[in-house]
Amino acid sequence: MSLARMFNIGLLGLKAHRQAMNVTSDNISNMNTVGFKGARVNFRDMLDRSVLGGAGVGGGVEVSSVQRLFNQGAITHGDSPLDFALAGDGFFMVEGQYNGAQGEFYTRAGQFQLDRDGFVVTDSGLKLQAYPFDANEVRSSLRTNLQIPQATLPPRATASMNIVANLSSETAVGAAFDVNNLSTTTDHASTIEVYDSLGQKHDLTLYFTRTATGWDWNVVADGGELTGGTAGTPTVVGNGSVTFDANGALDSLTPATPSISANFLGAAPGQTINLNFGSSVTGGGTGLDGLTQHGSKSLTKLHTQNGYGAGELEHIELNDEGILVGYYDNGEDKKIAQLSIARFTSREGLNRLGGNLYTETPDSGEPIVGTAGNGKNNVYGNALEESNVDVATEFVNMIKEQRAFSASSRSITTADEMFTEVINLKR
Repeated sequence: MSLARMFNIGLLGLKAHRQAMNVTSDNISNMNTVGFKGARVNFRDMLDRSVLGGAGVGGGVEVSSVQRLFNQGAITHGDSPLDFALAGDGFFMVEGQYNGAQGEFYTRAGQFQLDRDGFVVTDSGLKLQAYPFDANEVRSSLRTNLQIPQATLPPRATASMNIVANLSSETAVGAAFDVNNLSTTTDHASTIEVYDSLGQKHDLTLYFTRTATGWDWNVVADGGELTGGTAGTPTVVGNGSVTFDANGALDSLTPATPSISANFLGAAPGQTINLNFGSSVTGGGTGLDGLTQHGSKSLTKLHTQNGYGAGELEHIELNDEGILVGYYDNGEDKKIAQLSIARFTSREGLNRLGGNLYTETPDSGEPIVGTAGNGKNNVYGNALEESNVDVATEFVNMIKEQRAFSASSRSITTADEMFTEVINLKR
């Protein structure tokens, strides 16, 4: 090996370890960058092809690759409901223009925010991608920009009521039901709040009266809340009867599908509300999941209805399946969208753009797009993934690289001394 080649080997060492020091410095400088993935330098040896028959004669070192390390970063608490953290091998998908390029990009950094139009965006304005839910909470199969609804949640008129109650078998038969004499002609009552098409609340009272064959039921509203009614005058909006068998199970319903119809003042006329008293024995049910007639006192255990008034969005939350849910001040919650998550056959093949962004390459393969909660990726709201850089490891690497750089420089100075000795041979 020539003395000149020794200079070149030392120079190659300087270049390789300088590049390694650059990568280590980049790792350390990004130790607080959310979602950052550190890298390492892979070296490979070189052979001196100028030596005839010198197979295996070393010719120095070079950097073979800079490998991005995608191991999981620690997940910590975030300060915003739009702080999202990914646990797994996936990436958030964002779309828009970055550094003059329009397209789809991928990131692990979950620090998102709202723009003026309600879209969820990165700090560089790229829009987060998701699968939206419609008004019936059916998820679309088409991916789009995630937008938080700003409009008032429209009201929903009550269409059904569920009643779970026991009517005491010890109640004696008394006077027949009289809407003008409720206190003495009814044996049990329960008031339920319902909503009309405008989202206005109304109190309906369900009265039960013991009869010789079972029980009569009547639903009564204040006449002042009905079209053509008189305030303070109770008005029947639905009625029927029920019977029980010897075991106290609901035996039959009249009508078979109980319901009421009301014309609430100012609202859509003819609002029908179905009453669910449970499954009757004659209808093939148990007769024990709604109304019963046992020896204990008459008691309404549960009543629910499916209507609500208009509501304004109060806050949003992200669940572990990546579904963003909106919570409204009327007590309702609605699914907004499910985040789309991209995976790659080779994450190391992705192209790093800066700005916490990556793009696909032929080496990474095309994105495999899905959602969170599939066993491979979970998403957490109000949380962020920290950088996966281990500072202690990086400082040790820095010491090693500095030593290697110094050693390479010493090989150059030594070669220089040897070269000087050769020159001095003629003296």
